[in-house]
Amino acid sequence: MLTCYLLFHARLNYWWGGGAWGPRYAAGLLPFCLFGLAAMIEGGMSRQGWAAAAAVAALSVFVQVESVLVPYVPYAARMEASETLFNQLLWDPAYSPVVAQARSLLHREYPFDLASTYFASSRLAWLQASELVAALIVGTVGIRRACRTTPAGDPPPPAGGSLT
Repeated sequence: MLTCYLLFHARLNYWWGGGAWGPRYAAGLLPFCLFGLAAMIEGGMSRQGWAAAAAVAALSVFVQVESVLVPYVPYAARMEASETLFNQLLWDPAYSPVVAQARSLLHREYPFDLASTYFASSRLAWLQASELVAALIVGTVGIRRACRTTPAGDPPPPAGGSLT
């Protein structure tokens, strides 16, 4: 499946995804990458395994946060200005947008890339803040449910109802 997917997209003019942040063309493959993680969790992970999974999760959240808070267009425009810079953007990890965005975020090169920064509307700020709170609540509930274990010997409860 991976080979077919890659061969199909390798023929496109913008095989790297163009100016999109993230795995644009490979997004359909991401759920399949988690099969191994599910098997590791089901089989029981060591403390180091959980620490590694937590570190990867924290890094993933940081990458998503930086992609929301830092505008991508100025960096992409600068790196696409010449063929040399563009090749560095595509092939040199030091010029990865993830690295550049993190550096830009830490040095506060730009104001946060939020709607309330560009439009003078307190409603947008409240809307984005409430969406963040909702995402944190849903994420916390999801993590707590995933970490809940059933006692040995008891069957797991059915997904949609009760056992009675």
